[in-house]
Amino acid sequence: FSRVCVMGAHHCCTNALGRELGRFFDVEVLNGEYGDDFGKEKRSPIWKHRIFNQPPPVPAGTLCICLIKDPAFWLKSMVRKVPTSFYHVRPLSRNPDTDELMDAYASKEEMNEAKPDDILQAVEFDSVIYKDALEVWRATVDSYFK
Repeated sequence: FSRVCVMGAHHCCTNALGRELGRFFDVEVLNGEYGDDFGKEKRSPIWKHRIFNQPPPVPAGTLCICLIKDPAFWLKSMVRKVPTSFYHVRPLSRNPDTDELMDAYASKEEMNEAKPDDILQAVEFDSVIYKDALEVWRATVDSYFK
C-alpha cells in the first residue's frame, strides 16, 4: 500500500500511529490531521474521527486502519482532563422551560465547571445527537464494519 487512512475515536492514538506510519514506511497518510484544528478536519470526508454510514470515500488501494479502545478505558481517557478532553463530543442538557436539548454549557465559565458525568447523558458529535458518549463509541466501532 502506498496510501493509508487512520481512523478512530478521540483518544485512540490516531495521531501517534499516523506519525509513525509516515516515519517508518513509504506511505502517504491521507487523513493525517494532527492537533485536531476544530473545524478544518471535520469538513474532510475522511476525517479520522468521523462515524461513517457507508464506506469512506478513499481511493482504491488505500489501507484503512481503524483504532479502538475498550469502552471503559476510552471513557476514562475522555474524562481525563475535563472539559478539554471531551474534544468534539459536546454534552447537552434539557432546557427546563421547553425540555429541548441544548448545549450543557452556556458560557466558558460554565464549561470550566464541567464534570466527567456530563458525557454520560445526551451528547452531540459531528452534528448528530447520541444518548451518551458510549453510544458515540459504539457507533464509531460499528461504522468500521459498513
